[in-house]
Amino acid sequence: MENKTLKKRKFNAIDAVILLVIVAAVGVAVFLFSSEEVEMPMKKVKLEYVVEIKALSDDIAAEFNIGDKMVDSVQKYNLGEIIAVEYDNAVYYGKDIVNGKSTAYDYPDHQKVTLTMLADATLDSNGRYLIDGGYDISTGTTVYIRLPGFNGIGYCTAFSKPEVTE
Repeated sequence: MENKTLKKRKFNAIDAVILLVIVAAVGVAVFLFSSEEVEMPMKKVKLEYVVEIKALSDDIAAEFNIGDKMVDSVQKYNLGEIIAVEYDNAVYYGKDIVNGKSTAYDYPDHQKVTLTMLADATLDSNGRYLIDGGYDISTGTTVYIRLPGFNGIGYCTAFSKPEVTE
């Protein structure tokens, strides 16, 4: 029988590259799975925002009063207090049969109501405004409104720069 001897391998560049890749992978895994997120404190603010309700009949549009408290009719969040009410003619868009173009027409006996709201909110670390501890509001948000004398849908159309209270 032949006596075979195994040669001892020397450490080379390929071994070094493999070792570096393994060390880097372990380092990334440790970083991803063991890092704790540092939460930024939430800032309390007085948030003034605008909700627009389109095409309400005149008798319903008269139901909005300064000082009324608005509540989200789906999740029951307190959305603040009405501090201003503005009325404008409601319009609808239709096709002009003479020239074939889309045209705005007055909507008879209907009003567009713009409510300016004031609410206690928090500004989180992502820059989102949260009213009543959880209602995420931003421009374009559909607002499901419940007020004394009115249930309906409006849209948040604007914000003013909030006043930091804390």
